[in-house]
Amino acid sequence: MQTPTREQQQRARIFGVLFALTFVTAIAGLLLYDPVLNDADYILGDGADTRVQLGALCEVILAITNIGTAVVLWPIVKGFKPSPILDDSRYTGVDKGSASPPLTAQQ
Repeated sequence: MQTPTREQQQRARIFGVLFALTFVTAIAGLLLYDPVLNDADYILGDGADTRVQLGALCEVILAITNIGTAVVLWPIVKGFKPSPILDDSRYTGVDKGSASPPLTAQQ
């Protein structure tokens, strides 16, 4: 196995930080949105507007980190050849017009 280059290590660190931030911002956003999601009188009453605004900010950061993880990961993933198992031409049970194999009920 090859030793990773400095650029690969830096890319892996950036990916790890962005990946961790996706979880942190998703959970924080959900917790901050709690008054809107669970309080029926939030709209009519004096709500916790600052919490909701911080939750919205977390959601924006979540979107940015999701895009960032894809951008950082793309140069790594594009170097791999796709598996022959993923090639739909070898699977004869799928109609070329459908997106997925037909589902059958098992009883």
